[in-house]
Amino acid sequence: LCTAQHGSVNISASGSSLSTFFPLNYTLAYDVDNNNTWNFSDSYTYGSDNTTPDTTINGLVGGNYIVTVGSSKGCNLKSFPFSILACQTLLPIKLLDFSLAGSDARQQEFTWRFSDVDEYAAVILESSTDGRNFRHERSWQVTPGSPLSYRASLLRGTAQHFRLRLVTLAGRTEFSRVLFTGNESSALEVFPNPVTDRLRIRLRTSAEGTVRYQVTSVEGRVETSGVLTAHSGLNEWPVPVQGIQPGLHQLTLNDGNGTRSVRFVRQ
Repeated sequence: LCTAQHGSVNISASGSSLSTFFPLNYTLAYDVDNNNTWNFSDSYTYGSDNTTPDTTINGLVGGNYIVTVGSSKGCNLKSFPFSILACQTLLPIKLLDFSLAGSDARQQEFTWRFSDVDEYAAVILESSTDGRNFRHERSWQVTPGSPLSYRASLLRGTAQHFRLRLVTLAGRTEFSRVLFTGNESSALEVFPNPVTDRLRIRLRTSAEGTVRYQVTSVEGRVETSGVLTAHSGLNEWPVPVQGIQPGLHQLTLNDGNGTRSVRFVRQ
């Protein structure tokens, strides 16, 4: 929903004996930097609503959100991603494509193209080792009449996540989608999600060693931590989580070569 300068979201419950599930508690996560990556630099709001059969959250600015709702009894947790569009005429899409054009043992080549660049002042290619914290790699100044298609090569390093940061003439910052250029099988996976008592972690590693893990709440409080033993290949570890509070949490793994993070819901 979108009215005036702000939007709202409505979560409706259905079924019998709804009053036994209310009040509904919710955690609202707002993607502050609009990078489609949820971390502790984003904004989190907590609330409760005792009005059956639905919950409405008002006053939301444009952007991407995830809301997790559940009974005050700590059960029936559900998460819903959604977006609030700006309350104005939609602008045409400027960035048409951003992709990995090719790679070898020495370098990676990226391409992107625009429909027009009249509203942009700069394009910055950024990289990240964990998909959360990005650094500057190369930049281009853009003026009306600049090329619409670009190609750039970067020497291979430890970074496997890449994005474009676009700066408009008005000073507004926009981001492209994040490209993951590594082996998808090495990505961190957790299941089941939501989880009740035991979270299973799956990760492929290239060598034997130890992996440190940490589970934190959205407020940054460490809920549990430990050390796992990894072998070369696909690893799967069970981690008990029945002792942590229900709600949204972040699991972070560090294998000595970098960190990986993923979010899950404890119900």
